[in-house]
Amino acid sequence: MIHEWASALNAERRYLYWALRWGPNGEESAKKAWEAAMSYARNTHCWRLKEPMLPPHLHNCVIALGDGDALPSLQRMLMAAQRVEGAESYVLEDDFVRALVLRRARLMAERLETNDFGMKVFRNKPHLLDREGRIKPHG
Repeated sequence: MIHEWASALNAERRYLYWALRWGPNGEESAKKAWEAAMSYARNTHCWRLKEPMLPPHLHNCVIALGDGDALPSLQRMLMAAQRVEGAESYVLEDDFVRALVLRRARLMAERLETNDFGMKVFRNKPHLLDREGRIKPHG
């Protein structure tokens, strides 16, 4: 299911997102769903993460976020991700969506500034996303 989130700072600006999760043993399923979703990503951002961010991890999650005009892309991404069995759709907390929106804005500004449009990937190192959308290494 695709959810809508409106910024309290700018009510006219709306964002769309979807979130799927698998249980603690669903890391491979989440990876397959993320890869499938990324093949349809256009003007959107997609994350694969574990919840809670600190162990013990209870869920493996895939989240996609885009502006209001990214609906067709988000729909294709969601259909591709849902082909992986065992997914449960859920609603994100407002603070978390806000942090993702800010993270997306920071990534886009950084890419424009450096002219680097490659994918940012953090592997094998735990990272925390703060309320302002900044990613920091944990530990």
